[in-house]
Amino acid sequence: MKKKLLWVVALSLILIVTVLIAAWPRYLPAPYCYPETVFTAEDLRARVNCHPNKYKIEINRDTVVLFAFRSSVDWVGPISVIHVPSVSEVVLVTDGSMRFESYKSPEGRSAIEDVLNNPELMASILERAKEIEDRMRR
Repeated sequence: MKKKLLWVVALSLILIVTVLIAAWPRYLPAPYCYPETVFTAEDLRARVNCHPNKYKIEINRDTVVLFAFRSSVDWVGPISVIHVPSVSEVVLVTDGSMRFESYKSPEGRSAIEDVLNNPELMASILERAKEIEDRMRR
């Protein structure tokens, strides 16, 4: 009797684990780490949160600088200055020139321009981008 009960419990656990594994992706916070497209602040926050810390500078909770790194992501450029709540972004090259800009609100534009117009901050961002680029070439 004990052996039969043990088998029933073991099979029940296996069934529960199988169902949880099969259903789990639906219950993860959407989107996953690197969604193909970013439409909402939630999408962008997920992308920022998944970005490795050594390739990111958080200016504040809403404004972040992300640096490209070796991954499956197709980067537009090596430096992205992002305002998360408005989903605004500017992509820079390592010399500081702008490759792409997309402002979705006046607040996003202002937050990003605060970063771009700060010479000390921009110098440290460009220096870090060049260090990362040099490391990736090796």
